Amino acid sequence: MWERTRREDYIKYGGTMSGLYVSTNSGASWLQVSGGFPANDATLGRISFDICSSNSQVVYALTSLTNGNTKALYKSTNGGSTWSSINSSVAASSNYAWFNRICRVNPSNANDVFCGGLYMERSSNGGTSFSSGGYSHVDQHAFAYAPSNPSFIAMGNDGGVDYSTNGGASWGESLTLPITQFYAGEIDFNNPNTVLGGAQDNGTVKTTGSLSGWQDIYGGDGFVCKVDPTNSNKVYASSQNGGLGWSTDGGVSFSSGTSGLDLTYTNWMTPYILDKNNPSTIYAGTYKIFKSTNSMQSWTAISPDLANGHIANLGTVTTVDVSKSNPNVLYCGTDDANVWVTTNAGSNWNKINSGLPNRWVTRVTIHPDSANICYVSLSGYKIDTTGSHIFRTTNYGVNWISIKGNMPDIPVNDIIVDPNDTKTLIIATDAGVMYTNNLGSNWFVLGNGIPSTVPCHDLTLHNPTRTLVVWTHGRSSFKTILTPVLLAGVNSEIAKDFELKQNYPNPFNPSTKITYELKKSGYVKLSLFDINGRLIKILEEGVRNAGMHEYIYDGKNFTSGIYFYRLESNGYTNTKKMMLIK
Repeated sequence: MWERTRREDYIKYGGTMSGLYVSTNSGASWLQVSGGFPANDATLGRISFDICSSNSQVVYALTSLTNGNTKALYKSTNGGSTWSSINSSVAASSNYAWFNRICRVNPSNANDVFCGGLYMERSSNGGTSFSSGGYSHVDQHAFAYAPSNPSFIAMGNDGGVDYSTNGGASWGESLTLPITQFYAGEIDFNNPNTVLGGAQDNGTVKTTGSLSGWQDIYGGDGFVCKVDPTNSNKVYASSQNGGLGWSTDGGVSFSSGTSGLDLTYTNWMTPYILDKNNPSTIYAGTYKIFKSTNSMQSWTAISPDLANGHIANLGTVTTVDVSKSNPNVLYCGTDDANVWVTTNAGSNWNKINSGLPNRWVTRVTIHPDSANICYVSLSGYKIDTTGSHIFRTTNYGVNWISIKGNMPDIPVNDIIVDPNDTKTLIIATDAGVMYTNNLGSNWFVLGNGIPSTVPCHDLTLHNPTRTLVVWTHGRSSFKTILTPVLLAGVNSEIAKDFELKQNYPNPFNPSTKITYELKKSGYVKLSLFDINGRLIKILEEGVRNAGMHEYIYDGKNFTSGIYFYRLESNGYTNTKKMMLIK
């Protein structure tokens, strides 16, 4: 058992309710382990333990203190009746045991023990001493032996999955799992094939278009990253707690970007934004708003303390935006529910909370053409409330109107106003990407292909190519091309009454088969669109019986390119992309 509380303004990682318990009657009753094991200890934190399969009398338990440091590795050789503290230095390099703590014993060798915190360490003498080596990444979370062959081991950490086929003598990495936890990302305006992302514990990474071509360009935990739209060589990146950096060679090398920046209180993901008209001007938020006019080389405060106070981890700026139509107007939000606006470049700030819930502010987004219009999203994730909160103001925050409409109860993390149609908003939520084309009266799931339960933390739109990238926390990143087909304003949630399958072959020349299945009879319409969303042809329309249906599309009279086919039935729609190559 582990006594643990973690909220916005209060953290407890241990206490007297932490402990180890044993049942000798299949769980009907339990007794707290004693015999030398710490019981009802106010300093006892997280415990990770394991029993040797080949000798169940041998039990190991790696314990931690409430401050996250290692307490000791305990061992029992009589099934848990008595215990000895055998090592107090293993996993001592990690002072955050609430996040990473592993203890595993080889199922066929009771003296072969792995213990992990920041690093994974191994003992071959029953835990008396440990050594490390051969492990690719920090922060250990999972460790498993193959039941049929204990020489095959899988290890999960913040870098993904490592594996060994020789009992841990050497390790390899699994490099094909799309499981990166992204906080934020960027598309190079002048070269949309160049994409950057800030990844949890994996720094800032960059690719020039290849799925296998990602490269690390900045260390630590990766967060907000930006590319100057007027000069692709000017790249900005950040690490945890305000570790900002700037580059003038496309990210090959970086200089510190914190000169003059007050980081006394700052968020784990410190926000910053480039001025939309003069990208050498940058605004950042710690517990104040700072301005740089020389591309992050130095900073000057332009606001007072904008938080309500500084309790535990609470009291920092979480989001900031600057108006494109009037660069004197900035909005920002804090983790303790404050929203602020300045209309004179920071000379005066007005708190504009009235009408908003008392929640963590996840995003402020200003209308591209009107500085008086702003959208704000808030999240109660850290206080165990899942309600959706998205609001709109048209008068600099004097009044706010909820535009959640038919949105399900899920936290909202980012907001984009479509520059081509400002009634269309696209949002990233804790359960995918949604959009509205009527300012929130109705919300729809945007396309398909993103796992429906994955938290989406950030959105990046490259408007010239209409490329939208969503940055997820756990399933890497996805992109789509926004077309009128995808933003059609019909219900694009996954329909229960039909399934539209991917055409085959794809790419094709000159013909391909489109297949769909109806769970019940009903009216259907199958339509074809070009890359710009223009309707080319209604392929078939009418009432169809339940069952499988096929349509052979002949593209001999059409040019090479990307096309979309869309099936509508019973108020739902599904769209897929296909490619004709001649």
